[in-house]
Amino acid sequence: MTYDNKQAMMTPVKNFYKKEGRTSELDRKLGELVQALALCHNVTPFLSKKTNKMEFEAASPDEKTLVEIAQELNVELIARDDKLVKIRVPGD
Repeated sequence: MTYDNKQAMMTPVKNFYKKEGRTSELDRKLGELVQALALCHNVTPFLSKKTNKMEFEAASPDEKTLVEIAQELNVELIARDDKLVKIRVPGD
């Protein structure tokens, strides 16, 4: 499968992940995958003074995109430092 942009890639994942009432093993694994995308990287969140919104700084555009994808799926990177990575997941 080939995608032209991030939005095209996100559509099938969003549709699957956001469906209400899913409780299968695949659903659980997909939720864990999205949480891993939000945790396993070197991206630093910061509050933009211009937009007053959370933005991300990363050496790798790939890592930044994976964190943005997780955020679009409601798994948000909140804070990061040398000892801590904090995320918000649905239901927190």
